Amino acid sequence: MHLTLVQLRLIYFFELNEDWGLGFNGFGLYDKSGSGNLQFGGFGSGVRLKWKPADKNGATHVIFQSEFDGNQEEDEDGDQAMVYGLYAMVDYLFKKRWSVGVIYDQMFPMEHDHEEEGEHSGEDQPITSIALTFYPSEFQRFRLQYNLPLG
Repeated sequence: MHLTLVQLRLIYFFELNEDWGLGFNGFGLYDKSGSGNLQFGGFGSGVRLKWKPADKNGATHVIFQSEFDGNQEEDEDGDQAMVYGLYAMVDYLFKKRWSVGVIYDQMFPMEHDHEEEGEHSGEDQPITSIALTFYPSEFQRFRLQYNLPLG
């Protein structure tokens, strides 16, 4: 079986002033099987706001990040289903390599297209997570995360 996965992500981040930065991103992707049928297609966009005080020399920062995304999946029978989701995160770097954060995550799965349009299927329960992250380098991170289902 031959798979092709292509993802395009555009990110634009700029400094508002010495302490604040703002970023926007958007992405699209598709996955095609060897038979030529579209099996998966996705899209999304997000925003990131970062506060990093210049007088702390990079030892602390606060990041707010949020993203909305969706994907369309097709099974072997040709039935298609849409899934939408969103998340929001606040992360506080309290020491040079350590941060703590809170993450809110929710998915909104939709029924296959042969069902009534607009009906939810599966779980759409929101989840809040608490995370402790260690950054051994700028290219690595280890995260301990505990999920708390809401509702």
